[in-house]
Amino acid sequence: MRGLLGHGARELLRRAYRRAGGEGAPDAKMLRSFEWHYAVHSGRRSRPLPQAPESLRALRSLGVATAVVTNKETRFAAAVLHAHGLWGFLDAVVCGDMVQQGKPDPLGVEHCVARFRTTPRRVLLAGESEIDVATACNAGVSLCPSIEAATRHFLPRS
Repeated sequence: MRGLLGHGARELLRRAYRRAGGEGAPDAKMLRSFEWHYAVHSGRRSRPLPQAPESLRALRSLGVATAVVTNKETRFAAAVLHAHGLWGFLDAVVCGDMVQQGKPDPLGVEHCVARFRTTPRRVLLAGESEIDVATACNAGVSLCPSIEAATRHFLPRS
């Protein structure tokens, strides 16, 4: 799986197709079949990161705006977020089909900065993938390795 994830469903399919020995790009029929299967199964076998719901709840109680910026298309991201009960903890969801360029382009993060009327200096991106690191660098925001660590960042110091 390493090297296949992080660039959206179409890129995942293209990479898997090539890894399986396919030449060129997957055809339209294969793409439709993949998208149907992906939509039907989104959120069924995946699990949220441990402590994600509790961390989002804690951030919400502290008045911290929360958002997801993903390369997933809206229909797939919404299915996963709803399946895991995370949608209600988010103030914004920016999906790959909502912006001209997906991560690591900074557009999704810049959208959140504008929406929350803040500055990149006040944004903390939680993520650990190469795409997340590059996105944080490109957007000029701080990077935190996990949602739990981000939550600790906002808790009062004792």
